Amino acid sequence: MHFSTVVSGASLLALATASSLSSRQDTSAETVVYWGQNSNENADLSAYCSSTAGIDVIILAFLYEFGNGIDIPSGVIGEECYISTTGEPQLCDDVASAIATCQAAGVKVLLSLGGATSSYSLQSQAEAESIGQYLWESYGNSGNTTVPRPFGNVFVNGWDFDIEVNDGSSQYYQYMISALRSNFASDPKNTYYITGAPQCPLPEPNMSIIIGNST
Repeated sequence: MHFSTVVSGASLLALATASSLSSRQDTSAETVVYWGQNSNENADLSAYCSSTAGIDVIILAFLYEFGNGIDIPSGVIGEECYISTTGEPQLCDDVASAIATCQAAGVKVLLSLGGATSSYSLQSQAEAESIGQYLWESYGNSGNTTVPRPFGNVFVNGWDFDIEVNDGSSQYYQYMISALRSNFASDPKNTYYITGAPQCPLPEPNMSIIIGNST
């Protein structure tokens, strides 16, 4: 579990979404955690979705390679689930099954882009929009069978942005987010969320432009 970023991730939920996430508990506060990049965490994602775990939202980390001509984000989620720059998954069935288990238990599961690596950067509005549309087709309830879907028929409840690299491309993320949001109405039975994990310093060095242009 990435407890070090829980506070930052949770703090933007109300900022970056039109409405706050509903809680499984009788309280306005929610517990949000990142999963997938810590060797000390339980390899079974569903272990964090039991009724006694006290977790409301799990964010899968990370798709960390995209942009610079790469329109299909890639990364490693958990110990084994690898998604290539062609979108093809390897050993992701267990994660997909766990996502479904968590969602059935009332836990929302989001997919995060970014992280502490420097393998992502957007070069244009067109590139950002292309990546955003691909994320919907591959991870949302798009019904698209012509693109690789790493989690099969299972779809996530939204997308998280943990942008920790300030390379001058922040102004383009609003277009990726807009492309994602433009598809939400096509699936009225489900609610999707856009969240983010700003860093502590103010003004925020990496995501302030993204937050300002995307809320």
